[in-house]
Amino acid sequence: MPVAAVLAAGGGGDAEACSCVAGALAHPVAGAVDVPRNTVILWSAVESEAPIVRRAGGEEIAVDLEERRYDNYYGPVWLGRPAALLDAGASYEICALVGGSESCSGFTVGSAIDETAPELAAPTALHAQRLRNIDGECDARCWGTPSDALILDHAPASEAGFALIEVRREEYADLAWRFLRPIDPDDQRTQVFNTFCSPPVISLEEGMVYCSRMAAIDGAGNLGATTSEMCGAATTCETSLCEAPFDGSCPALATADAGPGPDDSADPGGCAVAGGGHSLLAVLGFGVLGFLQRRRRSSSLS
Repeated sequence: MPVAAVLAAGGGGDAEACSCVAGALAHPVAGAVDVPRNTVILWSAVESEAPIVRRAGGEEIAVDLEERRYDNYYGPVWLGRPAALLDAGASYEICALVGGSESCSGFTVGSAIDETAPELAAPTALHAQRLRNIDGECDARCWGTPSDALILDHAPASEAGFALIEVRREEYADLAWRFLRPIDPDDQRTQVFNTFCSPPVISLEEGMVYCSRMAAIDGAGNLGATTSEMCGAATTCETSLCEAPFDGSCPALATADAGPGPDDSADPGGCAVAGGGHSLLAVLGFGVLGFLQRRRRSSSLS
């Protein structure tokens, strides 16, 4: 089974019939070219076994993999780096048994080695939305029952990659939910979770204050600094609509504010809880800071 079929099952865009569950992840993405020689490997799929990396149609290569859990994925997320720099111009594929069938994602390596950390400024707004349908006619499999979402506004990231996101109730500093979401330089708004199309890990409470902060990780696995926190109280919106709900129209959200540039990412925002990359990653349980830096140093010697 090609990974495209698995990704289609997981979806990633607007939801219809609960189709956008984050059920699959492959990085580098299928068909990617000019991938850095020191790229990070990310993989997740429902009912997937641990992946391997091999030359296209050839032998398996050594990869140091770690297994992590995020609240927007039903299965584990595997993260790792090849033990040595990938060969420039060569093609590779990430493969795993998914539901008993092999699924693969191929990519081609360029000549660059990327060691520049990504930049992501602190969130400028947090929208915690409780959507409640008032006519009771929506499909109960999805959001006919109460549905919640949390959205962050922020300045565009310096490059495409992923955001490691922590969400917590304001009064619980040491109890947090953890998410891994794609980010893009064109985006100024990130939907952290949406119970319409992801595991219902958080049930928002009216008036409860929720806080969130982020750290960027780029396609090569370079880790950016952790932002300060942004907090906001959950609000409820009653609607008779039954299509994908959290599109910024209920209640209508203000145009996303880009806020300060990446250089100001350490400035306090919202709840103004300072944090460096180490602290967020420790809370996230991602454990990649030392791991990725260690792999970067050893790869640069290859």
